[in-house]
Amino acid sequence: MVITIVGVNDRAPEFAAPWSQENPEVEVSLNEEVPIGTVVGNFEATDPDSASVAKYEISPESEYFEINNASGNQILTIIKHSVLTFASFLGTVKTKQRIDFEKTPELNFRVVAWDSGQPPLSATAMISVHVVNINDEDPVFSKVGPQIKFQSQMHN
Repeated sequence: MVITIVGVNDRAPEFAAPWSQENPEVEVSLNEEVPIGTVVGNFEATDPDSASVAKYEISPESEYFEINNASGNQILTIIKHSVLTFASFLGTVKTKQRIDFEKTPELNFRVVAWDSGQPPLSATAMISVHVVNINDEDPVFSKVGPQIKFQSQMHN
């Protein structure tokens, strides 16, 4: 007789600190006008019920940011002479377009981490991106002062 015990997926993934279930907000600063593809942040969640998180997504989809599910470090665990190896995955958020502080000083989106259990459970991090103003505007005079005319005399 073979008895197989299957764990129940009863715990959702959890993001790393400073995220917590009580305070799921994460703040990030990003200079305006950075090139497309600039990394905004790497978000990592762990799932106490399984070896790794199945996927990350931005929900709803953002016109400014995208997330790539990237393999992280392989983790080797030894338990009573048995070796378990699993990969951790990062949700790497990158810019999809240039962001102008004067038009968009702050952006908000959600990163969702899904586990591979049945039914799948998820955790959500609320991301606030504070766009940092850089000196990218030409100076403008607020008042036009008196005009001065110069005459030049040429001597032969």
